[in-house]
Amino acid sequence: MNGQLSEHPPPELIHEILAKSLAGRLQLQHDRAKAVIYFDNGQLVYAASNLRNLRLREYLVKAGIAAGALARYDEGQPDLELVKALGTDHVLLPERARDILTKQVTDIVRVAMSWSEGTWDFDPRARLEGAPILKLDTRPLLLEAGRRTPAKVAAARLANPAEFILATSNMATADNLLPAEVFLLSRVEGPIPLRDLVAVSGVSENEALIHVYSLALAGLLRREHWKYAFRGQVPTTAPASSLSQTPEAP
Repeated sequence: MNGQLSEHPPPELIHEILAKSLAGRLQLQHDRAKAVIYFDNGQLVYAASNLRNLRLREYLVKAGIAAGALARYDEGQPDLELVKALGTDHVLLPERARDILTKQVTDIVRVAMSWSEGTWDFDPRARLEGAPILKLDTRPLLLEAGRRTPAKVAAARLANPAEFILATSNMATADNLLPAEVFLLSRVEGPIPLRDLVAVSGVSENEALIHVYSLALAGLLRREHWKYAFRGQVPTTAPASSLSQTPEAP
């Protein structure tokens, strides 16, 4: 399965994979920049990129690992092999390695979700084995991506004013929301047409559409009509936190 990011933006692809509990590898490309994101049973388990500032060595140095201690390891060594080697040599403790990898993967996913042009490819057969367990909360990342969406893009993604918007069970556990987002959620007591929700949102139409789009990406609202990229699967639960396993890159 593959396509254009202009047709299926990265945040929507990630939302759909999580909501449908899919497994596999999502590869995204924007100009020469690439990112691969691995999923297992609807959980985001690992990500890697060819961008130099998103490689593991950069994060290790920022975390205080001396450049000299890294010099004896091959520059071209895959990130997870490097982590394993550092652990074997007692340079990096497992808990600290997980923290550094979590920071790196979070930044890679955040950057990849900002790409509006390029291509995507999803391989449901790709799997990763024997990696550290990461604790990656995807909801804030999806919410943040939605908030950064230009108004005209949000309007294009929510083009049907008669589309019904519904509440989800995740609404009760939502935190770190903007006051306008909290108010909008409070207006969804049952299925409500998009036009009516915008009308009672208390903000401008453009701002309301961005809020609806953001909250839907984060799984705090459910849309009647997503433009799905993957056919044949029905969303099970809306995405929330991801807790899972890891391995390697493009």
